[in-house]
Amino acid sequence: MAVGAQDLPDEDAAPPRARPLDGRRALLLVAAVAAAVVGPAYAVNGATQAPAPPAVPVVLPDAPGPAVEAALDAVVSSGPTGPVVRVWGAGALERLAERADAAALGVGAALVAVVLSALLRTTVAGRPWRRPQARALVLAAAGVLLAGVVGPAVTAAAQRASLDRLGLGDAGPQLVVGGPEPWAWAVAGGLLVLAAAARRAGQPGRTDR
Repeated sequence: MAVGAQDLPDEDAAPPRARPLDGRRALLLVAAVAAAVVGPAYAVNGATQAPAPPAVPVVLPDAPGPAVEAALDAVVSSGPTGPVVRVWGAGALERLAERADAAALGVGAALVAVVLSALLRTTVAGRPWRRPQARALVLAAAGVLLAGVVGPAVTAAAQRASLDRLGLGDAGPQLVVGGPEPWAWAVAGGLLVLAAAARRAGQPGRTDR
């Protein structure tokens, strides 16, 4: 019996399970664009438009000296999670540096979302061992390190510089750094790099396809 052209499978048709994943990929890309815009925009807005001074979360010393106590009384107020030092007179660059963690979080999250979208596409297409997947995992590791290590480090350095400028550096309050410890983010990034190396080493024949 002759087989008509209409009976032949369509090679260009997406696999049945690919269609729901296409929607998830689209959501990941939308999330990537949103994160890449919102994070840096928040930092730039705080540096150029926000009227309130930057607020540095601190732990107050148990027995400050008279000079430090007088200085603290002038700048310390209550924040959502505890006492904060209001950094009056901060310039635009100082404000921007103190929100570097938000900008880095947005850009890092965008990188990870783009990578996840690309990995979904190649895996569903039946090409899980393509070399670009290993490079994508390295890019995801860069996003994790940017969001969890680099950005917070820049913010912490800016906050310490602000306290020094107010005369509260060595004898004054101690900075409170919220969120996961930097080493946890570094470990996560390292695991992604190891996954990339394992994927690259496990490519059949180590040939480009």
